[in-house]
Amino acid sequence: MRSIALLTVIAAAAVMCGCATITRGTSQSFVVESDPAGADVTFREAIETDKSGNPKKAQQVFQPSTCKTPCAIKAKRKPGFTVTISKEGYETIEATVSSGVSGAGGAGMAGNVLLGGLIGAAIDGSSGAMNELSPNPLKVTLEKKVSPVAALQGLSTEQVREQLVTTLEGNTGSSSAVSPPSNQPTVE
Repeated sequence: MRSIALLTVIAAAAVMCGCATITRGTSQSFVVESDPAGADVTFREAIETDKSGNPKKAQQVFQPSTCKTPCAIKAKRKPGFTVTISKEGYETIEATVSSGVSGAGGAGMAGNVLLGGLIGAAIDGSSGAMNELSPNPLKVTLEKKVSPVAALQGLSTEQVREQLVTTLEGNTGSSSAVSPPSNQPTVE
């Protein structure tokens, strides 16, 4: 009687703790949402390099490689990638999507280790089946572009001058390159 109960527990554990590559797969659905909707989305693989600094062979294939928000694509769980979101009249956003071990992937890996599946554990680790893409969904709020003229409207002459000096100082790294005009006439 005891051996039947033990066999039942082992069988249940084997069913619940299957290999993550089989139970979860190496790809997942990845969702991008934006406010406002209708933004163009481009997916680009993060460039990984070997120990010599040479780029590795591309591992990420996006299906599709572009879309309009809201949208979903199928992407490999490993490696991470970059997402560029753009829309006419709005600032472009570039976001990094990372790949890391998830709770469900870790459980699948633990099942491999507990049941003696070291080969399965190695496959899950290298294939990315135990990973999850994050953040998912990727939600962004696009900021409207502000034209330089619109940014200065309503400011006094002195405030405009201060903005100009601050902007130029930021571009040159020093204030010696720009000096505000004097109200005094030049004498030669």
